[in-house]
Amino acid sequence: MRVKRPSIARGPWAAASEWLLAPGALGGLLCTAGWYLAAGKGDVAGQLSAASVSVAGLMLVIGSLCAWLVVGRKAVSDRSRVLLTIPEVTIPAAEAHGTDLVYGPRLGRFHRGTCPIADAKWKGASRSDHERAGRQPCGICQP
Repeated sequence: MRVKRPSIARGPWAAASEWLLAPGALGGLLCTAGWYLAAGKGDVAGQLSAASVSVAGLMLVIGSLCAWLVVGRKAVSDRSRVLLTIPEVTIPAAEAHGTDLVYGPRLGRFHRGTCPIADAKWKGASRSDHERAGRQPCGICQP
């Protein structure tokens, strides 16, 4: 199965997310306009209205940057999910032994060949052989 991987040529932000920076640019212009208007006023009342324009611009800048970062974070998360997905694993012991009961050297338990603990290199034997050797059944696969 082939997994489609997202493009990373431009980093986590796609060209479609650049429009999120437009309100930030407008906010920057409002901040500049508010500063320019406040610079020419000598009284606090005149500066207060200009400061309101600057605060509105600052809110636009912060809002657009936050939205831009959220879009980038989601792209990074999606990319990580694709790259770190664990493929399905077949248990080699099941292929090697089928339904035989297997054991590992120097281990005190025997397992089914399909047990997730079993290894393909382990040897197979009958239940009576395992019991004669003093091995106990596995608690996971319960042979």
